[in-house]
Amino acid sequence: SVSQSRYRPINPSEGTWVESTASLTTQKQKLLPTISAGVNLSRSQSRVYDGSAELSSTGPTNELQLNLSLRQNLFRGGVDLKQLTIAERKERLTFLKYIQSQRQHVRSWLKDVAGILHQTKILSFHIEAAKQAKALNALAARKEASGLLGRRDLLDSQRELLRVEQENINAQNALSELIERHQRNYHFDAPQKLNREDFAIFGRSALTDPRQGQAAQRDQSFFESLLPIAVAQLERQIAQEDLL
Repeated sequence: SVSQSRYRPINPSEGTWVESTASLTTQKQKLLPTISAGVNLSRSQSRVYDGSAELSSTGPTNELQLNLSLRQNLFRGGVDLKQLTIAERKERLTFLKYIQSQRQHVRSWLKDVAGILHQTKILSFHIEAAKQAKALNALAARKEASGLLGRRDLLDSQRELLRVEQENINAQNALSELIERHQRNYHFDAPQKLNREDFAIFGRSALTDPRQGQAAQRDQSFFESLLPIAVAQLERQIAQEDLL
């Protein structure tokens, strides 16, 4: 949806998810062996002397030494495995919070748009009531001029017209405030109507972000349940593992 695409660049939970993904990658790399390579080049020359006289001499020789080492920190293996498990849970947790924040944003947007459309309908009723009140007031004025109605009846119709027009103005102001708030919060104009596609986001397991495909398949069970429950379960598991 339009609201979702506008929200992604300013969504702080996306940055947290990306950060936890990088942390998970770093933690995985700690379990990999460390390979180091080195190259040494040396040059030597030997001479044999008898007193101050040089008896023999060998020409300069060059020696090239290559070394390759493979290291694995076995002593930290258990600690690193535990940290890897925690990092995986944190990455999954931040991903679910990322999904949850976008759904909450779209839900708020749908609610605000529904409020604008509802107020627009109310305003249309007030506009129609104002038209009818003006017509009745004009009719009462003609009848009062012809003697069919008294002055009091004309004043009553005028008061009713003023009341209806004031309600019309109030409805217009309320609608203007809702539209301005929408523009201020979402930085684009509110749509004139809502389509079924705007609500389809709540029926999908993941949002339309290509980076989420693999994570969505991995966490299918979480998407089938309520996200707040899944988030609470992961937070409890992470807290328990940190205490061990």
